[in-house]
Amino acid sequence: MNNSIHIIGNAHLDPIWLWRWQEGCGEVLQTFRSAVDRLNEYDGFIFTCSSASYYKWVEEIDPELFVEITKLVKKGRWVPVNGWWVQPDCNMPGTEGFARQALYSQLYYYEKFGKICEVGYNVDSFGHNAMMPQLLTKSGMRCYVMMRPGMHENPDIPEDLFWWDSADGSRVLTFRISDSYGASGTKSLDREVTNARKRAENDGHGMMIFCGVGNHGGGPTKGDLDYLLKLKNEGYDELKFSSPDRYFEEMCADRLDLPVWSDELQHHASGCYSATSMVKQLNRRAEFWLRSAEKWNTIAALTTDLPAATEKFAEAWRDVCFNQFHDILCGCSIMEAYDDVRDSMGGAMTVAAKEENKALLKLSLNIDTWLDGVSDSVTCHERHHCRNLRFPRPIVVFNPLAHDVESPVRTYHPSKRVVDSDGNDTLFQNVRSSRSNDSHLDTEFIAKVPALGYAVYWLWHEDSEFVEAPELQSPVAADVLTIENEYLRVTFDDKNGGISSLVSKEDGHEYVGGEFCVPAIFDNTKPDTWAHMIFRFHDEIAKPELASIELVECGAARAVVRVKHVYNGSYLTQDFILAAGSKVIRVKCRILWQEPLTILKMPVTVAGSAPISTYEIPAGFIKRPCNGEEEPALTWGDVTAEGYGVSLISDAKYSYDCPGGTLRLTMLRNCIFADHYSNRPAADFSYTDEGLQRFEYAIYPHKGAAEASEVQQEADKLNQKLVAVPVGYHKGALPRMKSFISVNKPNISLSALKFCEDGSGDVIIRLCETAGKPVKAAIVCDAANAGFYADFGRQEVKTFRIDKDGFVKETDFLEGVTEE
Repeated sequence: MNNSIHIIGNAHLDPIWLWRWQEGCGEVLQTFRSAVDRLNEYDGFIFTCSSASYYKWVEEIDPELFVEITKLVKKGRWVPVNGWWVQPDCNMPGTEGFARQALYSQLYYYEKFGKICEVGYNVDSFGHNAMMPQLLTKSGMRCYVMMRPGMHENPDIPEDLFWWDSADGSRVLTFRISDSYGASGTKSLDREVTNARKRAENDGHGMMIFCGVGNHGGGPTKGDLDYLLKLKNEGYDELKFSSPDRYFEEMCADRLDLPVWSDELQHHASGCYSATSMVKQLNRRAEFWLRSAEKWNTIAALTTDLPAATEKFAEAWRDVCFNQFHDILCGCSIMEAYDDVRDSMGGAMTVAAKEENKALLKLSLNIDTWLDGVSDSVTCHERHHCRNLRFPRPIVVFNPLAHDVESPVRTYHPSKRVVDSDGNDTLFQNVRSSRSNDSHLDTEFIAKVPALGYAVYWLWHEDSEFVEAPELQSPVAADVLTIENEYLRVTFDDKNGGISSLVSKEDGHEYVGGEFCVPAIFDNTKPDTWAHMIFRFHDEIAKPELASIELVECGAARAVVRVKHVYNGSYLTQDFILAAGSKVIRVKCRILWQEPLTILKMPVTVAGSAPISTYEIPAGFIKRPCNGEEEPALTWGDVTAEGYGVSLISDAKYSYDCPGGTLRLTMLRNCIFADHYSNRPAADFSYTDEGLQRFEYAIYPHKGAAEASEVQQEADKLNQKLVAVPVGYHKGALPRMKSFISVNKPNISLSALKFCEDGSGDVIIRLCETAGKPVKAAIVCDAANAGFYADFGRQEVKTFRIDKDGFVKETDFLEGVTEE
């Protein structure tokens, strides 16, 4: 029997937690210097360290130290692990977020050390989504080290060593740390060694123990190393300095019969998915904006002379990846740290905004928008208005998604008529603008835009005498308490402001089975910021009072009901929007919150027995019991019973619970910053969610299982909206409507379209299966001169590399660069 105990010398480094990143950077430098000193002093010692961002800091600030580390890596004495930029939260980054964690980290390791990391290593992350085996293997890693949740939080997960499978069929060999990732001092080391020996004896295979001062860095001390050598000399022959790489190699060679786990690894800190709403919203916006901007930059670079912005996007993505570190994205760092996060994420989104704008304008300049008789190439005639009254103004509407989209679009001036490029009248209405100037009106019109493409619309100014206002036939209707379109009829309760009826016009089904959009406030005094050992937030203390409910819009394009609730000095205003052609009710929220230690939730309830809750997770979806535990999710959660369900889709939130047939979106959780185990000496506390918030959610009723519905497409539409670009009149080679990519299956979603990082000019396309159904899909990308078929397994992510001749090769998140 192999009962070896591998001593993993390491230093857990939180770049941000109870300190800001500047101090974290300094701690990395000191820890790396200390580790090199220990390696020079102890011949057999091996040091393990994760996170490419730390190595890059050292390379930039102390290049001499980096040279020493490089030499030690080549000797096998210093072992980089976890081919990701940081140890991220493992529930909230999207699929593309994980792909970029791997891409920039593994290519950095390959460039600097000549190899990539083969072991994933997230020892302090607070939970691990069920598709992690796929995300790891696509990142070039076949083994994984984790610790949370602990045995006291979820004893069902196998202890120590096990195989972990995900729904797509990926498998990683996983080691669950039983005690600590940072044992230091004789008592701690004695406990670790004793426990590891017992587990090795019971399980029949070797173990790892992790040694080194952590959190604020440090690593193994001289005292730690001297004591471990003393134990080995006293007869503990099974002890040996090692690395996770060597441990897994040894275990694989032993061909062990190990347990298999085929689920997620939850829960440790259930409050982390709702704490500090600001960072959650920044992450969502940055991920989706960078994805969209990079798609358009790629299309524009392929079809015009616009240069690729690959390195700019890489730098922006690296900032986003850094801010996905678990203590940052989970909202449990000090308040001051989030000033830095705001600035950093703002910088990443500025890159997205600038590059997207350049690409869309470049494409627009190549579209034929010329009208005979026009003498001026610009449309802005008077101040900032579109005042060309003789001709309609061209608006190019861009769709960043790989499926056709019909959705409302807004421009900042009022219109008299809107037509598409074929001259067909388009539903529109003039709506109140956000400004208090001139007409106070904008135009909202319903655009239909092809997949990853554009369509030109023509807007006649409201003051034009050269066109008649059309008589539009619209499915939108409303009175004070009811709004409807061709698909849905929604009725509001004048006593509590909630939805009392939501009926499908297709089959007459009533979706409301109880409380529906009636906000509720819950007590949050017992949990700390993480909510350690608290997995349900059910202590309701109040329902906000309905202050007003009014119909504020009803036109050809949409109807809007505004509902306002108040509680003490706080308020929640919701605009419920039902547009023509829409199968969802969009809800624009404005919250001013001043209630310490409270939680605000928004429920929807379905009727029927045996409800099922389903949630989007990275690279797929998961079904969970309706037991009321707080659950992490990406853009949507769903509850379905007896064949009918309702999804709640969000553009900023990540936390839900589902007690029985009621799904609740956690809109905010107002706790004290970095409140660890609730030791609260009297102070004038600052709170994570106090102040003003603006975000959107959507209500999507559907028939059948959530994953078989259009919920993912609707979630993509909410998070990656159509973009309207006003342009001038000019000749161009491009037609007035065009699609640059097409995918013929609705359950295949486009995650990325970009240039390969090696500068070859090859194009990378990443696609995800979203419905849990194996499928053969046809993908056509004219811009890259490519068309091909691809077979997808259930919830499978596939990455393709297309060379300049249109030859297609399947690869992974590393784009084939490390294979060259």
